[in-house]
Amino acid sequence: MLDLDLCDDLAVLLAYPRADFRVRLESCLARAERDHSDTAGHLFRFAKAVDGLSIEQLQEQYTATFDVNPPASLEVGWHLYGENYDRGAFMVRMREALAAAGVEESSELPDHLTHLISLVGRLDVKAATTLTVESIRPALDKMVAGLEPSKSPFLPLLSATRTALDELVGEPV
Repeated sequence: MLDLDLCDDLAVLLAYPRADFRVRLESCLARAERDHSDTAGHLFRFAKAVDGLSIEQLQEQYTATFDVNPPASLEVGWHLYGENYDRGAFMVRMREALAAAGVEESSELPDHLTHLISLVGRLDVKAATTLTVESIRPALDKMVAGLEPSKSPFLPLLSATRTALDELVGEPV
């Protein structure tokens, strides 16, 4: 069963940190503890990794982790297609899917992980599974691999996201 609130909380945590970051982290953690124990374990590690960091420090870490580190970029289409035509076609499909599901785009491109996680929570199980298995999970695996050498505090958050998707749409095939 899909959990819209968990998807939305994860999407917020995967976005550039805002003032309400800690509140959203606590909300996500509480929901995961209650309904998604495997995801909760990763979220606890993430909470511990960012404990004591100011919002400015979180923002600096976020930028260093995702914005200037191509192997960990949060743009799913880039991990799947690179900078070729197929990525553009993927972004068009994602923009259409986001609009149809009522997911408001931010300043990020339509293939950004934050958008696609929110989308998963609004799709039926079959469509969510297809999007996850064919696009999100392969990109997430590359993002995690790109972050492992850096020991970024955001690595457990990506692991939590991957685990949550596995819990929501099924185990990896």
